[in-house]
Amino acid sequence: MYSLMWATILCVACVENDKDYSDPDSSQENTLDLDIPSDFTWNTSRSVNLEVTAPVTSIVSIYTEAECSDKSLVAELPVGPENVIEGSVDVPTSIDYLYVKYPTGESTTAISKVKIQQKATAIRATDDNQGYLSIGTDQLLGMAAITIGSDEHQLRKYITSGNVIFEDSWPDFADYDFNDLVADYKITSYTANNERQYPYERIEVSVTIRAIGGSAPDKLGLRFLGDESGSLLQRHIGKYTGLDKSVNGLTARLANPNQPDSAPIFYIEGLKQLKKNGSIYYNTEQQDDKNLTTINFGIYANEVGGSQESNKRFVQASNAYNQDFFLVTYSKREIHLRGYEATPLYSSYEVDAAKSKDAVMSPDKTYSTDKNFVWGMKVVSDFHFPLEKVDIRQAYAPNFAKWVESNGTQLDNWFKYVWENPGTKASW
Repeated sequence: MYSLMWATILCVACVENDKDYSDPDSSQENTLDLDIPSDFTWNTSRSVNLEVTAPVTSIVSIYTEAECSDKSLVAELPVGPENVIEGSVDVPTSIDYLYVKYPTGESTTAISKVKIQQKATAIRATDDNQGYLSIGTDQLLGMAAITIGSDEHQLRKYITSGNVIFEDSWPDFADYDFNDLVADYKITSYTANNERQYPYERIEVSVTIRAIGGSAPDKLGLRFLGDESGSLLQRHIGKYTGLDKSVNGLTARLANPNQPDSAPIFYIEGLKQLKKNGSIYYNTEQQDDKNLTTINFGIYANEVGGSQESNKRFVQASNAYNQDFFLVTYSKREIHLRGYEATPLYSSYEVDAAKSKDAVMSPDKTYSTDKNFVWGMKVVSDFHFPLEKVDIRQAYAPNFAKWVESNGTQLDNWFKYVWENPGTKASW
C-alpha cells in the first residue's frame, strides 16, 4: 500500500516505465466521488517471492533502486550452493526490476539487474499481485566466496518500510485528507536459515510519528499475523527491548502481557503529548514544522528451547502483509486497513460499524464500505501527506483518481513524483 502529487515541477528520482504524468486539472472533485472497483485493494506495494541459489558461499543484498543505497535495501541473505534460499520482499507495485549486489573480491562488488516475473498463482487471495524473482548463477557471475560464521551472519535480513496513513472518523466519512495519523515505519527481521531458532533471531521495529491531523487518534497499534503456520505468539518470544521507555512523551508497550498463547499487540501511546501549547494539529499545517519523534523496540526469540514452530512464526512475521498497523481512537475503536480484522482487544466492530451515518460496511472486507472506501493505507516512505482539510484526491489530482478508478493498472507510481503543490507537505 503508497500515494501522491500536483502541478508543475517534478522532483524525486526517475522511474523505469513510460507512464503518463500529466499536470493536474483544476477539478475540485473529492474522494467520495470516486467510482472504485470492488476488487481494488488500495495496495501500493506487492509481495515478491524470492528463490536464490549461488555458486559459492557468500552474501547477496537486494535493493529496489539501481543506486543500491541503504534506504532501498530490502534483503540481505547468506547464500550457498548447498541450499536454495526462499523468502519474500515487499516492493512498490510500480517497479519491474530489483538489483542484486554481491562481492566479487575482497573490496569489489557487482550489481545485477533482475526482472520481477508475475506469479502464475497466488499463494493466498490477499496476494493477488504477487511477483517472483529467481536469482541464480547467471545473475551472480564472478561471485567471490566469503566465510559465514555460526552467529548472527547466518541470519536472513528482511526490511519492510513505508508510511501508514489514517482517517480517524470510522465508521463515518470526514475530510479524506488522510493525515489524521501519519507514521513512518521500518521493520527489520532477522530469521534463521534453517528450521531452528537462534538467540540472535529477532524483529526490530522503528516508528516515527510524522503528523496528527485529527482529535481522535489515541494510540498506534501493531500486531504480527501469520498464515497456515500461525501467528507469532508470546510464548515464542524470549525478551522485548525498548518497551515502556518514554521518548518525548511517546511510549511503546505490550498491550496484552502475560498471554503466552496470544499474539503480542503493541501500542505506541502518548500521541497527545506531541501537540504542544494546546495545538489541535501536529505537523499538518503549512507552517507547522515540529521535530519528529521516533520509537524503537525489539522482539527477540527464546535463547534456549528454540523450535521449528517458533522459527516459522518469526519468518511469517517478516512478511509485510502480516504486519498489521492500526489506529486506536479515544473512543476505544480500532481502525485497520482494508481486510484486516479487529484485535481481541476490540470486540465491538459489528456494533460500531452499524452506527455509521454515511456508509454501509462491506460484508466481505472489514474496514471497507460496500463501495470500497477505506480509512487507512500503507504508502511509500517520505510520503508527502495532504495538508489539513485538503482531500487526498484534490492534493494529487488527477493521478490519484486515475490510479484508483483503473483498479491500480494506471499511474501506479504516482507517488514517485512530488509536485510543487500547496496542498501537500513534506516533513523532512
